[in-house]
Amino acid sequence: MCFSAEASFGASAVLLPAGIYCIGAAVRTRAAYLPLAAIPLAFSVQQFAEGLVWVGLGRGDQGLVTASALAFLFFALAFWPLWLPFSLAFTEDRRGPRAVLAVGAVLGLALGAVLYGPLAWNADEWLEVVATHHSLQYRIDPRAFEVIPEEWWQLLYLVTVFSPAIATPDRRLLGFGVLLGVSAVVSYLVFRYAFVSVWCFFAAVLSAQLCYSFFRMGDSPDGER
Repeated sequence: MCFSAEASFGASAVLLPAGIYCIGAAVRTRAAYLPLAAIPLAFSVQQFAEGLVWVGLGRGDQGLVTASALAFLFFALAFWPLWLPFSLAFTEDRRGPRAVLAVGAVLGLALGAVLYGPLAWNADEWLEVVATHHSLQYRIDPRAFEVIPEEWWQLLYLVTVFSPAIATPDRRLLGFGVLLGVSAVVSYLVFRYAFVSVWCFFAAVLSAQLCYSFFRMGDSPDGER
């Protein structure tokens, strides 16, 4: 995201043990929380990929830039819109919130397939990465939005990542969902020129908050609410 390769690699290094802790806590409490517990670990991998994008730009290594950018964008465009609502749906026993999250996951899956698939296939022609205002801007060719106009996919993206905030009554997870949604809106309004990079960094940092949520779950046997 912002600043430098060191910022991305630093976030990756912090999130790696955070993810391991969350997964261990989920194993001890309730297996249904495992998809949610994997979030910091996945963010760690994504931030490491963006660190390599910075390294590639610094060296003028276009091959490294493209490969690392595709790895980063896989998470940003395809993985997170699906995984965030999907992982929280597993934690829900109530039909209403689970249905909302399931719809968000389906929308995320469709959105990722439409956006990332063609981009990955035509990365050499459709993708350009530049450093702008100390952030990375992933410039995607307009032909990638022939199926869905750019404004519409951005709106759908915000809906899929914000759905956990409005559909998760569990107070131990509500804070994470709300912060995630708010960070997406703020990133879109303030850092629109580099929305994908900026929001993913904010979300990665916020995912460390899950450690506290899983710590609190340890207070309840078997992860009961």
